[in-house]
Amino acid sequence: MGSRLCFVSTSEAYGTVCDVGQVDEDSPCQPINIYGYTKAWGEQAARLYAPMNLSIIRPSMPFGPGMATGEGRAALPSMIAALLRGEPYTVHAGTMRSWCYVDDLIRGMADVVERGVGVYNVGRDDDLRSMANVATAVCKALDLDEYLIQFAEPDDTITRVKDISMAKLRGLGWSPRVDLLEGIELTAASLG
Repeated sequence: MGSRLCFVSTSEAYGTVCDVGQVDEDSPCQPINIYGYTKAWGEQAARLYAPMNLSIIRPSMPFGPGMATGEGRAALPSMIAALLRGEPYTVHAGTMRSWCYVDDLIRGMADVVERGVGVYNVGRDDDLRSMANVATAVCKALDLDEYLIQFAEPDDTITRVKDISMAKLRGLGWSPRVDLLEGIELTAASLG
């Protein structure tokens, strides 16, 4: 079979397509921010230069220990880190996400590398929550006061809803093992 390429993209490549309902790997890419654009361009380059046995992985909303925190970094670990320090954290009002713990993400990526060809979303599609609900869950799980949570309207570069199907990944035998609350606790333990 020879060498094959596995390109790691992002669910940000879907962009505004997410605004009309659940998306899958056959949905068009309509990115709305520079990160999504660069990954969509990378996908095109991979298809052009290594079309045989190509796998494209589109991770969606990963979180867990070891992820960089701070402005412009992994949102959920950044929220947890700020709240643990007693700092306010701004949540985008009206946004919804399904979060995928890093161990589940890595297992899904490994399944694609070992057995998948084509495009695969890797994340969760079974626990879509508003970011207000996620912020409340973080505060409750870590016994923190919710007064630190602030709300702001997202700008035009933020996808409001990320409801991304994992049916194709589940077809490889993958299923998530770590729920949101357990993942929050494990992430917090790694930060404190």
